[in-house]
Amino acid sequence: MALMLLMLLLLLMMMMMIGLMVMLSRSMSGRIVGSAWWFFTLIIISSYTANLAAFLTIERMLTPIESADDLAKQTEILYGTLDAGSTKDFFRV
Repeated sequence: MALMLLMLLLLLMMMMMIGLMVMLSRSMSGRIVGSAWWFFTLIIISSYTANLAAFLTIERMLTPIESADDLAKQTEILYGTLDAGSTKDFFRV
């Protein structure tokens, strides 16, 4: 995993250096292309960083309830139904 992160970081740094070289161009079209490349690289780096942060900080949720019977047997999670609903008839024990 660390090797993959290092390779991606090097690739992104190369992308930014290419954008800098194009941006230092003297022509207006070269500067526009360089600016667009820098913006694209910025978006890619921001998306990757946000995705990595979300992946590393999320807690794996356990699902102790897999069926309606499991829900009816437990007391930790509160649930309810409407008085005139078909769900009330379903959960009636």
